Amino acid sequence: MVAYEEKSRLLSLYTVARARLAVTTEDLNRTRGRTSKEEYDRLRSVSRDAWTSAESARIDLEGHTRAHEC
Repeated sequence: MVAYEEKSRLLSLYTVARARLAVTTEDLNRTRGRTSKEEYDRLRSVSRDAWTSAESARIDLEGHTRAHEC
């Protein structure tokens, strides 16, 4: 049962990270060409951080799934 709870936790983290990535990517795309370069660079950095978090969460989830065959 512990493996299932951990998978559920990892899936939740991945879901939240993907949602954050979607929002930050949308913000970045919406402001392209409509904001200062500094603001665009800031939003791009935020979006890259969100991608990194989502990718890390995906790797953790896949690793758990492989290790526990669940």
